[in-house]
Parts: sequence; C-alpha cells; structure tokens
Amino acid sequence: MKILFIANHFYPEVGAIRTEYELARELANMNHEVTVLTTFPRKYRVPNRLILENYNTKKFLHIETIPNRKMKIIRVKSFISPSDTISYRFLELASSIISLSLASILLSKDYEVVLTAGDLEFLASIPGIIYKSIKKIKK
Repeated sequence: MKILFIANHFYPEVGAIRTEYELARELANMNHEVTVLTTFPRKYRVPNRLILENYNTKKFLHIETIPNRKMKIIRVKSFISPSDTISYRFLELASSIISLSLASILLSKDYEVVLTAGDLEFLASIPGIIYKSIKKIKK
C-alpha cells in the first residue's frame, strides 16, 4: 500500500514527534511504501546540532531515504522559528501548512492512504484534506 504521511515536524526532532517516526517505521516494516512529507528540523528541538549539517535548508525540497526500509522522507522549506515563543510558533505553523499543502499537490504519485499528524491536529490535517480533495482519494 502507498501511504503519504504528512507531519509538520518529524525525526530527528525530539518530543512527541517520536510517535510519528515510530508509526512510519512500523508501516514501512510491514512492507508498505511510506512517504513522509514534513518540514526541516528546528534547531532548538534537535539534541545533536551536527545532524542539521546534513540538510541544505536553502533548497525548497530535500529528499531522504531510510536504508533497508520502504520509507522516504521529503522535507520542504517553511519558516522555522528561532525560539519556542507563541508568536513565532504561530508563524511557523501557518508557514508549514502552506508549504506542506503546496508540496502535497505537486507530488506526482497517487497514494492510497493519507495520514496527518503534528501541532494542533486540526490545522496540521489541512494539507491532507487538500491533497485528498485534489487527488480524489476515497474516505
């Protein structure tokens, strides 16, 4: 099964995002083709800053593959807040919704299942709703 998993934050960030990573990993272990659509990691939420050197944040799109798994991670550019303050976080959330929505529309593959996760679940689900509407995925 082809699964698109849209999450506004994903591994290597710490916190609740670990649940999304584990879910995606387990779905891939069950021989599903999993594509995670997410944003670049936030510096203040990554314990090892050296990991961030692997990402070219100047580009709009960065694609990663997880070795030995049917899992691909597509990262898109959005506003990344410099700190965890409410005003910056709101801008970050709005920006990630717009970026993830555009990227999901531009994806050429047709997925059978779309999962969404992230901060403020209803808002984080907007890119999935847009993708579902445009690609006409069944409920």
